[in-house]
Amino acid sequence: MVLIAEARAVARDWVRGQTGPDLVGAFLAGSSAVGPGGDELATTSDVDLVLVTSGVAPAKVGKLWHDGVLLDVSSLSAAELEPRTIAGTSYLAPFFTDAMIIHDPAGALAALHDQVRGLVDQPVWVRRRVTEVRTKITTGLAAADPTAPLAQQVIGWVFPASLPTVQLLVAAGRPPTVRKRYLRCQQLLAGTPDAPPDLYERLLAALGCADVTSDQVRRHLDGLADTLRVTATHARTPFPFSSDLRPDTWHIALDGSVELVDAGWPREAVWWLLATAARCATVLAADAPAGVAARHEERLAAAAADLLGFGPGDGPRRAADVLDVLPDVDALVERLVVGAAE
Repeated sequence: MVLIAEARAVARDWVRGQTGPDLVGAFLAGSSAVGPGGDELATTSDVDLVLVTSGVAPAKVGKLWHDGVLLDVSSLSAAELEPRTIAGTSYLAPFFTDAMIIHDPAGALAALHDQVRGLVDQPVWVRRRVTEVRTKITTGLAAADPTAPLAQQVIGWVFPASLPTVQLLVAAGRPPTVRKRYLRCQQLLAGTPDAPPDLYERLLAALGCADVTSDQVRRHLDGLADTLRVTATHARTPFPFSSDLRPDTWHIALDGSVELVDAGWPREAVWWLLATAARCATVLAADAPAGVAARHEERLAAAAADLLGFGPGDGPRRAADVLDVLPDVDALVERLVVGAAE
């Protein structure tokens, strides 16, 4: 068992070993930043650690272990961090509002965080963040390539198709999450009295998983476990998501989804199951023998068909399923923004 306070101390210790002339500061984000220090760090969670550098931000380090804690390390360039840019960017704003600064020798991050906090809740900046997410939805759906390899088609579907949940979370001032975005959206809508009662079901239906069962999801999670093992055997080419597929991080990619199913949320586990399976297929296509890659692409195709009703070439046709629900999402978004400002 690792307490959140202990995980924070481990992150500080790792940062002390990274100090150099380009390091402006570092902060924690996500649950490790806002959770009570005496709470246990979930076994399916990592610790989001962001380094701010004076030069060009280096490539994302990704997940690494330090003293028994899994850190997920990324970098930002101080030159690109302007308060209004941060306040209007959906993934940056939470970094600078719900963060815990752990290294700031010149006080630059503290000053920047104070400036951002004065802007981030203003409706104009909330709307700008929501608009940014909505643009990602429409451009992502429009970019669907029915001739691309299946793994690219699945990734090109599940990411933009799942973003209406993030649009709602951002409007409500809640952190846009990755793996648990559907669960967090369900909780938001359940606690919003004027939310359309069928909106959440429509969001699941737009993705394609409204009617899946626990047994279906468990079966494909078993297949994903095998695919992850095979991927680890063959992986050589570096991808931005490579650290998410290593055996020492499977407890997040796989066990976290199993945990959702065990808690009674099988539909909420589907999108990340397919995203992970498609990432594995991408690695295998690059690094595994053709027969191995083909076998696991067939497994991906079976999972996409069974859990999402999605097949090769379906992206452009299925885009309408998401676009049809966006007007109701937009209407609720505006009510959430106005309500937060009152």
